[in-house]
Amino acid sequence: MKKGQVTIFMLLGLLILLFVVFFVFYVQESRTKIHVPTAQTEAQIVVTDLVLSCLDPIAEEALFVSAFQGGYLEFDDTKENVSNRQQYYYYYYQDISPNRTIIYQLLEAYIVNKTEHCVEQSPAFSMYNLYLDKTQASASIISQEETTVHLRLPITINSDGQTTIIDTFTTTVPVAFEKMYGIAEEVVSMIAASDPLLCMSCIHDLAEAHNIIISINDYEQNSDFYVLYDRSAELYNMPFAFSFAVQTQQYIDPSNLLEQESSPLSLELPSYEARVGEEFFLNLYTDDFLQRVTSTFLTDSSYTLTFSDFTPLFDVQPIIGTIQFTPKERDIGTHTILLKIDDTKENVEYVSFQLVIS
Repeated sequence: MKKGQVTIFMLLGLLILLFVVFFVFYVQESRTKIHVPTAQTEAQIVVTDLVLSCLDPIAEEALFVSAFQGGYLEFDDTKENVSNRQQYYYYYYQDISPNRTIIYQLLEAYIVNKTEHCVEQSPAFSMYNLYLDKTQASASIISQEETTVHLRLPITINSDGQTTIIDTFTTTVPVAFEKMYGIAEEVVSMIAASDPLLCMSCIHDLAEAHNIIISINDYEQNSDFYVLYDRSAELYNMPFAFSFAVQTQQYIDPSNLLEQESSPLSLELPSYEARVGEEFFLNLYTDDFLQRVTSTFLTDSSYTLTFSDFTPLFDVQPIIGTIQFTPKERDIGTHTILLKIDDTKENVEYVSFQLVIS
């Protein structure tokens, strides 16, 4: 009887041991299956490359233009206290600098809309039978030493009877957008504290502390145009620049400012004048204009140029490069015009000039 009991217990023990071994093997196998990444299909690789080929340059352009225009990607003409001038004032007898939440909302909307359009215009979009869910598209920006853009753009791939969704893409632009905005706020605080006499040594110390160059240029009567140049970051072969206008109660002589170690934007043109009610015409596609902008486009006659603008005053003709419009009363003032020039070899140049409307 005892011998039989021992045999039964031995069998039970063996069964339990086998069960434990099987269970451990099953769990390990399951974990292995969960953690081994699935190889991407050709369509998934194409979609990822497609989105990033659009997102990378669009994010760079958005940050470049936004910084050039004080954080705005479009003009804010709602400020009656600056006479509706379409210029980005940060200080007008008081701090009117833009809210950083609004700046990021404009950047994110610009990146989402431009990337959607770029992706849909690609031949690969129809070739791989893709579907883009715009209702779920969004972007978020994190800026520290670099600026990272996280884009949610759900794209459905229909291939071989299977459906796959790719929705997350990320790119990094090597500029400290948040830092430059913060320095602009510090400048405004100094102006608010010292108006009408700005502490020029304070501006000097601020520039040294952040390893930047601060340029102050005449804008109009009792008004100055600030440009902050980051020594450690470049976009389009130029120091990353953040600019804004300031109007104070007394003229500021910039001659006492820190001696500049870097020239202003190299693609800056002379100012042009226009009158209300009279047609303004400017032809950009001339040797004279292009020589002042860059000689690159003139070295190869096969180049085809495309012009685009970032102003609500007019729409530059993209192919022949003409600006033609009739200013209205609401347009009176000095406008900083930023233009973009692309060529067929994927070179990009930006050029700015002042347009004075009277």
